Amino acid sequence: MKRYGLFAVMSALVVGTACAQAPSPVGPTLPRRVPDVARRATPAPRAGVAVRSGPRDVLVAFGKAWEAENLSGLLGLFGEARVPVDLGSAARGGQYGPAQLYFQFKRLFERTATSRFALRRLRAVGDSPHAIFDWQYLDEKRGGVQRRVRLIVSLRQDAGAWKVEEIKSVSR
Repeated sequence: MKRYGLFAVMSALVVGTACAQAPSPVGPTLPRRVPDVARRATPAPRAGVAVRSGPRDVLVAFGKAWEAENLSGLLGLFGEARVPVDLGSAARGGQYGPAQLYFQFKRLFERTATSRFALRRLRAVGDSPHAIFDWQYLDEKRGGVQRRVRLIVSLRQDAGAWKVEEIKSVSR
């Protein structure tokens, strides 16, 4: 009986080894690799959106999105709270929620043509990070008049992420 038991164990090992080495009908399987994003325990970025962590990254992303007139990139930098926006004579000022911001910026970019949106000053440390941008645009609604506005973009922390808190224009 012991001999039969040993034979059964050896046969099972041989058959098991042969099955393990046989090609899979589906194809070879690759070892699973855990993506770096999952290891860092941060949410995966949306397609086309750069990963932002600090206030400097958010302010630089704001400048790039504005200059490219990229609505989705710009709106991704705002939270769910209403935000005060004052763009000088370019648009009506007020406090806007996410849906209102979409239409406000869409109309703004339809009636203006940004010729320059340059970062003038950046303060990314402390309790109130902000940036000052020089914005030059053609106001197509008013006959293509060239205008210049200086915008201050302030940030706040919202659930651990930096979000735009306010946009206001100042005289130059």
